[in-house]
Amino acid sequence: MQLMPATARRFGVVDARQPESNVGAGSAYLRQLLDRFNSLPLALAAYNAGEAAVVRHGNRFPPYAETVGYVQRILRDYGSESQQASPPSPVHAPGLRLARSDSEADRLSLTPRH
Repeated sequence: MQLMPATARRFGVVDARQPESNVGAGSAYLRQLLDRFNSLPLALAAYNAGEAAVVRHGNRFPPYAETVGYVQRILRDYGSESQQASPPSPVHAPGLRLARSDSEADRLSLTPRH
């Protein structure tokens, strides 16, 4: 995910090139945007153009060609048949770890948070 420096700091990311920190912070940020704007398209617009841009335009899409194109591409790909037909990617999130045993296939298991 792409995090602006201020957003990375906001979510405690020291090195945005570290995948776990980057994806964790980017996902948390997107969740906050979804909760704030209660709309996937507006949350995506805020992720691309910044929350302030969406707010400045009355909680509507900012009139930026890049942002409009970005949201259209994400929504198109999100609902595309090719995405639905692909096998699911492995899931990595806080509290989950990939466990492997000699007798079982790889599986995700929940690790307790302390």
